Amino acid sequence: MATKYFFATLLLFLLACQPALQAVPSSAYQNQNQPEETNPCAAVSCLAGQICENGECICSKGTKMCDGQCIAEHICCDNNDCNSEDFCNNGTCEPVSCEYGQQAKDGECVCAENMKYCSEQRKCISKESCCVFSMCSEYDRCVETLWRTHLCFELPNKTTCKAVGDNDQTVLFSLEGEDFRVSTKRWYSDERIMFSINNEDITIPTHAKIPYNQTELQDLSLYHEGIIVLGGFCKPDETD
Repeated sequence: MATKYFFATLLLFLLACQPALQAVPSSAYQNQNQPEETNPCAAVSCLAGQICENGECICSKGTKMCDGQCIAEHICCDNNDCNSEDFCNNGTCEPVSCEYGQQAKDGECVCAENMKYCSEQRKCISKESCCVFSMCSEYDRCVETLWRTHLCFELPNKTTCKAVGDNDQTVLFSLEGEDFRVSTKRWYSDERIMFSINNEDITIPTHAKIPYNQTELQDLSLYHEGIIVLGGFCKPDETD
């Protein structure tokens, strides 16, 4: 009897010394059953030349984004990739060809310093020049600004030069029985001039001779003597 009492007392003592069971939070249990974090790029499909980083497609090293595609860093995407005097032409920065009286700025042509645009004359003129008759006094008229040069046809034994302007007039050159009808099409800020000679375009730098082969004449060269600016002032109106 004493033995049974001893073992019963020992059992109660051991049970009293056991630590209480701790409740396991349901969230911890759920986390144990969650899959490990997935790769954010696993389901991302990038275009050719792109790589995935943190779930987004970016251009690989040495390339840059341009209109949704990756291009080489040395290729221009737009005018912002070029200096202020160039523009982006099919991935290459090229000098802007501005009209006479203009200058390049941020890839575009604007009137040069001390110049203004005259819409009536369709060109940049000096800020001191009149643009329309209303800028003159009541009895004066505005003489429009005119660009003029002397174009020269040079043969080994003869040189013929004539004045040619930007007023859409055609000038006739006659050399040894052959006629050349000349007008101007573009006047550039670096003083190159594009001429139309017998309906064919030819651009001539200032004071530079270039051979002209669209003729039966031998050793014919062309050059012009630079751009002269005329007009742009008010004068008394002499009309009755």
